[in-house]
Amino acid sequence: MKKLVIRALAFAFVLLCLVTAARAGIAEEAEAAVPPSAREVLGNASVGDGGLWERIGAAAGEAFFPSLRAAAKTGAAVFTAAAVCSLLSAVCPGEEAPRYAETAGVLAIAALSLGSLASFVSLAKETLGDLSLFSSALLPCLASAAAFAGEAASGAAKYAASSFFMSVLITLSDRLVTPLVGAFIAASVADAAVGGGMLKGVSGVMKWVAATALAASTVAFVVTINVTGAVAASTDAAAIRAVKTAMSASLPVAGSIIADAAGSVLGGASALKASVGAFGLAAAAAGCVGPFMRLAAYLLVYKAASALAGPVAGPRLSGLLGDLGTAFGLLLGLVGSACAVLFIAVTAAMKTVAW
Repeated sequence: MKKLVIRALAFAFVLLCLVTAARAGIAEEAEAAVPPSAREVLGNASVGDGGLWERIGAAAGEAFFPSLRAAAKTGAAVFTAAAVCSLLSAVCPGEEAPRYAETAGVLAIAALSLGSLASFVSLAKETLGDLSLFSSALLPCLASAAAFAGEAASGAAKYAASSFFMSVLITLSDRLVTPLVGAFIAASVADAAVGGGMLKGVSGVMKWVAATALAASTVAFVVTINVTGAVAASTDAAAIRAVKTAMSASLPVAGSIIADAAGSVLGGASALKASVGAFGLAAAAAGCVGPFMRLAAYLLVYKAASALAGPVAGPRLSGLLGDLGTAFGLLLGLVGSACAVLFIAVTAAMKTVAW
């Protein structure tokens, strides 16, 4: 019996060493996968470090206020163009003069705005690409930590669902949402230039399809990961209880030692999973905070310009400004949806199975 106890203690020690080495590898892999944009915010922070959200908050302010000033300059320019063209339409003689003046205002607003919109479309796609690459490294780390914590089934199920929906979101972005945003902008500009509201319905359908696709994919992901996680978690909990009971019953002394050691290892792995998950949440937020704040600044400015231009410039020009603000909002929703999917995936992976 004495030899059996010694062997059990040795086995527990070896198990603890192996898991400790694996923990270090998982943490290092998660840290190495942080996107460059997020690393600029987090600096040399690593798994387990504190103060990450304070850095993200500071980065949000640093991104938002300069972007707000730049957006205000563009907003002032487009508002001035709308006001001047509206004034010209009022003072110029002839029946066709107002229409020509408003068309010139539409072209001026488009010329001042399309460059920013194009750069933000590229920024949104780049941000989604960074999040996709980061998730492809972070989620396997969390699945490995979950397996060490005795949650192999739930970890694998959550990883499969998260990877699938992240790839779906990237595909939707490249093949549906981004082209629809471009088509929505083109239709809005053409409708404002031509007048009459002939293309208003078309642009409205494009906006609805893009927003619905993002919302539907996010809701479907939430439902899927909760259902699969709940089913797999019950399987993991039953398996852990069965193994502990069998070991304690078959080896009254040594089995109890091994079971207690395994419980400590599972607890340490759960703590690692929580640490890696918290770091992953901070890294995802750090990667999104810059684009999110910049898009939010332009969205606010264009919506404000649309509201101010309404009494001054008439429905065609103010409506165009509102539609351009909506385009910024769709890009903001695209970035926000990708970040939300990753946040939900990480949060679900951080949940510990009760046993």
